[in-house]
Amino acid sequence: GGLPLTPPKVQPTVTPKPIITPKIRQAREAFIQNRYPEAIALLREELMKEEAKTKINGLQISLLQKSLGDTFQKTEQYNPALEYYQKSLAIILKQLGSDHIHVAASYHNIGQVHNAKGEYDKALEYYQKSLAIKLKKLGPDHPDVALSYNNIGAAYDNKGEYDQALEYFQKSLAIRLKQLGPNHSDVAN
Repeated sequence: GGLPLTPPKVQPTVTPKPIITPKIRQAREAFIQNRYPEAIALLREELMKEEAKTKINGLQISLLQKSLGDTFQKTEQYNPALEYYQKSLAIILKQLGSDHIHVAASYHNIGQVHNAKGEYDKALEYYQKSLAIKLKKLGPDHPDVALSYNNIGAAYDNKGEYDQALEYFQKSLAIRLKQLGPNHSDVAN
C-alpha cells in the first residue's frame, strides 16, 4: 500500500508580456499628435530604464524598439528605423519563435522601410517572409494576407515589374472583396 504518487505540479515558463507604461502612453499620444521628437525622447528614456533593470523583460524592450522604429520610419529616418526594427525582431524571434504573428509584423515593418528606401528586392524578401507566416497562422482569406499581397504588389510596381504587381494586387483585391464587400474604401484603393 500507501498513497499513489502524484507528479509534482510544474508551472509552465511564462514569457512576461510587455506593459504599456505611462511614458509609453505619453509617447503614443505624442506620436498621434505628430510630436515625433518628444515621442522618441520618451521611448528612449523608457528603453534605457528597462535595459538598466537586473531582470529585463525582453518583450518590453522589443515593444519599445518597435515603437522607436515606427517613429523613425514616420519621420523618414530609415536607418535608425531599420536598426530598431531589427533589434526588436531578434528578441521576438528568440522569445516567441519564428512563426509567431508578431514576427510576421516585424518582417512587414522591415519590408516597409526597405521599400521606402527604394530597396525593392530587400522589401520583397521581408514581405514574402511576413506573408508566409500570415498564410500559415491566419489563413488565405485574412485581411492581413491581403495587405501583404498589396505591399508585394506595390514593391513590384516600384521595380517596374507590372505583370507581377498586377498579380499581387489582384490577389489582394479578391480577398478584400470577399471580406469587405465591393463598397469598402480598401476595395476602392
